[in-house]
Amino acid sequence: MLSFNEWAKFHPLSFLPVFEGKTFFDIFDYLTANIMMPLGGLLIVAYVGWVMKREAVEAELANDTGSALNLLMFVMRYIAPALVLVVFLYNLL
Repeated sequence: MLSFNEWAKFHPLSFLPVFEGKTFFDIFDYLTANIMMPLGGLLIVAYVGWVMKREAVEAELANDTGSALNLLMFVMRYIAPALVLVVFLYNLL
């Protein structure tokens, strides 16, 4: 709330080129949208693809068995982490 009132002109991290001219609200918005969400997606895909047991994935996807599940596991292990990492790195630059 202070970012829209008394602190609207206060830019705490203006010495960093990425955050130049950004208020507290803008900084938290940037960190949430560009850092935390892609990182959370990467961690979820890595967990489901590599740590979670196949039987648990089958139980969650009760109707998907066989080749569809094999394709899903392949995508979650190799393709999705690479694409989420590309999005993450793109947002950092």
